[in-house]
This record gives sequence, C-alpha cells and structure tokens, in this order.
Amino acid sequence: MKKVSFIPLLMVLLSFVVLSCNNVDDVTLENPKDMYSSEIELNNMSVVLNGQQHDVENLKFYPSNDDSTKLLMRIEGIIPSDSDLIIPVNVIPTQDSIIFSGKNSDPRYDFEVRGVYKKRSSIVYGTHNHVRLECSYKVIDGLKLEHPYVFRFDKGCIDFSSEDAGSFVDDKGNTYNNAEVAKTVITDICKNISRETTAMQFLFHENGTMDISLQKAGDTEMKPWMTVPYWFSKSSNSIILVFNDEQQLQVCYQWTGLPNICVPFLVNYGFRTSAYPLKLIYTDEDKLSFSFDPVIGYRIYSMYARAKGLEGTTAEEQKNFSLFKDILSKSNNYEFWQFIFTSE
Repeated sequence: MKKVSFIPLLMVLLSFVVLSCNNVDDVTLENPKDMYSSEIELNNMSVVLNGQQHDVENLKFYPSNDDSTKLLMRIEGIIPSDSDLIIPVNVIPTQDSIIFSGKNSDPRYDFEVRGVYKKRSSIVYGTHNHVRLECSYKVIDGLKLEHPYVFRFDKGCIDFSSEDAGSFVDDKGNTYNNAEVAKTVITDICKNISRETTAMQFLFHENGTMDISLQKAGDTEMKPWMTVPYWFSKSSNSIILVFNDEQQLQVCYQWTGLPNICVPFLVNYGFRTSAYPLKLIYTDEDKLSFSFDPVIGYRIYSMYARAKGLEGTTAEEQKNFSLFKDILSKSNNYEFWQFIFTSE
C-alpha cells in the first residue's frame, strides 16, 4: 500500500494560520466618533503609568457636551475601589490612527494622558479597537511631600473617637463605661506593639508612591519596609493605599504575628494583577492624623485581639480585649468607632 505523507499538508495549514495571524491591517480612521462607537477589550489596551505597566478595568470615550472639539475619556478601575477618572482629551485624526491627549483638573495632583487609538483588522479576529495609553501622575498638593510623618507607638500614637463612647456595657454582673474600656485597650495595644516596633514612618513622594519604614525595638533608626502607591480619593481628605499580594500579607503578619490566620482583611480590586486598597481618612495640619473605614478598623482589631493581643498579656488585659470586641460587635456598634493614628 502506498503511504500517504501528511507532513506537506500540515505545513500548508500551518503556513495559512501564520499568514492569517500576521495579516493585521490598520483601518483608516477619519472621524473621532469611531472612538466611542464600539467597546475596547481589555487585551487590546496598553496602559503605562509613570513608566510602568498599569492595570485598569476599561477605557471608554464619550462625546463632550461642553466642547465639540474634545472627547471625554473614562479610565475605569485605575484607582482601585474608587470613582473612575474622567479626562477631557483633544483628538487629532491621522491616516490610520487618532492621537489624543488631555489633563485632569484636580487641585491635588496632575494627571496627564497621551495615547493612540487604532482600529485593526485581521482575517482571524476581524476588526477590533486598540489603545496605547501613557499616563503621568504627579502629586502637587494635599500632603507634605518628602516630609517624614512618624507615628510613635511607644508614645501612644493611637486614639479613638466614637458616638458610642458614653454608653455602658455589662459583663458578668459588672458595668463598664465604653470609653474607659476603649482607652485602656488602646493604651495596652500601643504598649504591646512597642515591645517589637516602637515607631512607623510615612514618606510621600510626588510620583504617587509612599515609603513605609519601621523602627524596631532597640534600633535607633527607621528601616525601609515597603513602598506602596497612593491615590487621592474623589472624597475630600481621603487617600487610598494600594498593596499587592505580598505586601498585604506582610501587613497582616506584622499586625497578627500568626500567618495561619492571615486571611486578607482587604478586598482584591485588581483585574490582571492584585490590588488591595486601603482608604485612609486624614487631616494634615501640624501633624498627620488618619483613621480607617469603621468596617476595616473592626476587622483589624478583631485579628489583633485573636493573635498578638494574646501574646505576653495579663488575664486582665485579655479580658479587656474581649470586652472591647463585644462592644464593637454588639448591634454593629463598630460603625460608630474610629481608630485614629497621629504623627509626632
């Protein structure tokens, strides 16, 4: 029987596939309306922020009612868990692409964009949109830049504020004032933390990153711990720190000391990469003070009370930790409590 070789046929098929995939043509663009006539898929976006690849959920363009010469570009998910950025952009059509550029109007930072929009056509994938976007993010106001904010646990840098502080709690026939319990517990927390870490430092940079350093007990200087991006929230006096997988576990371990209970207390808002945002509500006058969202504050305290709050503490301290947890959890009282960190 005559043998039939399938190799030539296979080579022909492979050649056809390769030629088809490589046969990608740019489609002529003459009207900026092409930019908002169809969706842009995630895989067809290239976003660079301050020279680094950055994760976003989506890009969309809209007509501007205020200026017919501009479009509005919505960048969805660039600030995890917060509102989208909407930037008016100038558009310049060329033969096979549309060049766009624009700038935001937030007084706290400059956010500039430059990009190229194209439509591409291939035999395999048909016509699709493609965007290459370069962003520049520079902080100009709202926080002191290159100024070390030092939070000293050995000097009691944590305090509280609560609408529920004047209430009372009963425990085994005894009645306790909520504010007195809170003050005792927070004093003990600062004392316990300072046995290992006496101080923490924040250093904000104009490129939207913040260095966090720690001073361990017995050391005379701060040592770098991690660097995280920070964004100004749409709401006033709020910033959002963004941790990656490794960093949020480091924060958890630093706070609890027990890796087996280090479940993420933050929600991952990343799309192609991990992003765990933590919103801080702050005031920056002579000192920097910040607090957490009450839900996050309750999670953080609960984790501490189950871990480091039990290490090297007396039975009386542990009773107070448990009592304060009951105060916070009763009828969702944690919504009325704020844990406040204040720098020197």
